[in-house]
Amino acid sequence: MAMARFDHTATLLPNGQVLVVGGYNNSKGSLAIAELYDPATGNWSATGSLANTHAGHTATLLPNGQVLVTGWGCCGSAAAELYDPATGVWSVTGEQTQGDEDQTATLLPNGQVLVVGGHYTSIYGSFPLSAELYDPATGSWSATGSPAILRYHHTATLLPNGQVLVVGGDGENGNGLASAELYDPATGSWSATGSMITARTEHTATLLPNGQVLVVGGLGNVPLASAELYDPATGSWSATGSPITPHAYHTATLLPNGHVLVVGGWGKTAIQSSAELYDPATGSWSAAESLVGLPRIRHTATLLADGRVLVAGGYYIVGNGFSIYSTSFTDAELYDSAIISAVAVPTLAEWALALLALALGMLITATARRGLRWRL
Repeated sequence: MAMARFDHTATLLPNGQVLVVGGYNNSKGSLAIAELYDPATGNWSATGSLANTHAGHTATLLPNGQVLVTGWGCCGSAAAELYDPATGVWSVTGEQTQGDEDQTATLLPNGQVLVVGGHYTSIYGSFPLSAELYDPATGSWSATGSPAILRYHHTATLLPNGQVLVVGGDGENGNGLASAELYDPATGSWSATGSMITARTEHTATLLPNGQVLVVGGLGNVPLASAELYDPATGSWSATGSPITPHAYHTATLLPNGHVLVVGGWGKTAIQSSAELYDPATGSWSAAESLVGLPRIRHTATLLADGRVLVAGGYYIVGNGFSIYSTSFTDAELYDSAIISAVAVPTLAEWALALLALALGMLITATARRGLRWRL
């Protein structure tokens, strides 16, 4: 990328390019700069700049191909903006009730966007916020039902039945939450559902092909090396295999083969470059190839149309024992899931045949040395 950044967004556009927006830069602060990545050439190019800076925001691809960016703007601005890929130009749209940081934005089946939680920070403290709906047809916002618990640093996942599952995060007192709620777009109301086994914030939530939701890592008192599954049919949670290492501020990407790729994040003692794969069929984890560049947190991971994963930007802490400083960076890396998924794992029957063939080969070799021959 041309600009080093973290806490940015990366959105796959209908033309296959990736739009990277805003974020923080160590020297420039919050950014109003956007860039495009072209997987066909592997090159980055500048595109239109936003009217306001945004970091810790959300970016949502709308049904008309435009991208809605909303959330923490300069000086607490509640401005929302629309990007048009056909022209590369941004336009201002209706403002939220308040400028939210660390909110979630979910595209609903009816084309509206549900923004949940986040927090507004002032000299008086940090205040969690409620929920709003954005209507692309009118460019306006409206209030909707308020969740029972206000939260930020949470996740929101659109379920196959059209409801939205909101999980974990930090509550009004700043403590991590284990609770979860369901939003029903048909009624605009919320209902409680089962709580997670472990309270967590700064985690990831991934909708699996079987309709369950995989929640990975996050922060408790320390970075967590645990994962849970939510079953919408029962509204309950169950433990699944634990990741090899803890992860917080990481990314989780559903691959075309149904596995989930978890990259980077804060590990047991430091920021890490490791990556892991979760197999829903077995509930187990395996190591994937680590990042080539620096370890990172607060980066983005975007599944491209060809099955590769683009990991861009992020944040790293450097220390030499005498001083510690943080740095954002420009580099991006590609993970090729097609190569991994092309590696076949033998079945038990195939292993048995291989062992039988090996045994027969040893027998044939032994008998040949005695002057004997096999007859059919």
